[in-house]
Amino acid sequence: MIAAIIKLLPFLQLLLEAFKPGDGEKVTRANKITALAIVLLLTYSLFVSYAYVDQFHKLVQIREHDQYVARQNDERGETIKTQADELRTLYSRIFECLSNRPYDGAKGAASVPPPAPVAVPQTPVHTETKGPDSKREAAAKPVGVVDMSQFRQELLRNLNEE
Repeated sequence: MIAAIIKLLPFLQLLLEAFKPGDGEKVTRANKITALAIVLLLTYSLFVSYAYVDQFHKLVQIREHDQYVARQNDERGETIKTQADELRTLYSRIFECLSNRPYDGAKGAASVPPPAPVAVPQTPVHTETKGPDSKREAAAKPVGVVDMSQFRQELLRNLNEE
């Protein structure tokens, strides 16, 4: 409350200056009050108009957002329905294929079961078992611009050996 009064003090001082009787003024006090009332009415109408336009724009934005969300929900619902229909047709095809006899190539002929697969003994991927590698000493020579090609060659040789 006190902060609001402090904010209004410059405006109140302006009003006191406006209604102070002046020396040799041709404008009467009634004319000053009328001009002030008109200015206040114009200011109030501008504020109300601004508030109305601002609220209208907010209402329009909220309606547009609601329409957008509703449209998105409808599209999601449609895609879910189409996906459910596609899934149903896929399941019906799968169960239809499972219930039918195997295909034999010649229509009407008795189906011949496919030959049994040949049993192949499983062999391990790595037949050799190798112990852990021994630690190697790092190269004592520094790697520089001159030794770079030799260093690369050593790396390639080591990689090719493994």
